Amino acid sequence: DAVAVEHGSDELLVVNLARAVQVGRMDELLHIGLSDRSADLRMRRACLSDYAQHLPGPMALPLARAWHERGAYFTTVAGKLFELHATAADRRRLEAYVAANIDDEVGAELDALGRLGDPASIPLLVEVAATTPASRARTRAVRALSFVVQHPLAQATLREALWDAEDEAAELACGTVAGDDEVRRRIAALAANPLADAELTARALARSARW
Repeated sequence: DAVAVEHGSDELLVVNLARAVQVGRMDELLHIGLSDRSADLRMRRACLSDYAQHLPGPMALPLARAWHERGAYFTTVAGKLFELHATAADRRRLEAYVAANIDDEVGAELDALGRLGDPASIPLLVEVAATTPASRARTRAVRALSFVVQHPLAQATLREALWDAEDEAAELACGTVAGDDEVRRRIAALAANPLADAELTARALARSARW
């Protein structure tokens, strides 16, 4: 039996959700909830998003692949599912999305590429870190590169991140960049910086103690 995707009153949504449960179509249940845009049902949509993120990979990945190109909230949820469950088969899809949205606050897709740790993604991650105007995306690109720290291109970007305006990016670099005299001086300066975040100061102090 097909489950109709309808919108309107709370009662109609509940009926649709109940029908979805009865026929065992959890994908359609989630589709119904995530498609709803009424203000009074945003919390319900957020709960369904959280539910989707707790699905096991074999159930979540087909949803992510079906939703990612739909736009709006579907893309957001799909990105989170990819962050948790993406496989090597999803790498090119994720790279294409990041490349097409390099000027925006790309998030979960960058985290997914970092978790996959494929060296083929390194040039794109370096480009994001160097060119995106979105500071959070830059930090996430740096984080992704910290998973492939042995690669020379990754090392070059991590080194630059020591001077990043985002303390989180500098913190990531502190723990992964190869040390030379310039790097050691910079990390010592970060450790002594009273304006730095506590996490960055702690990481810089810990790294300095190893020299």
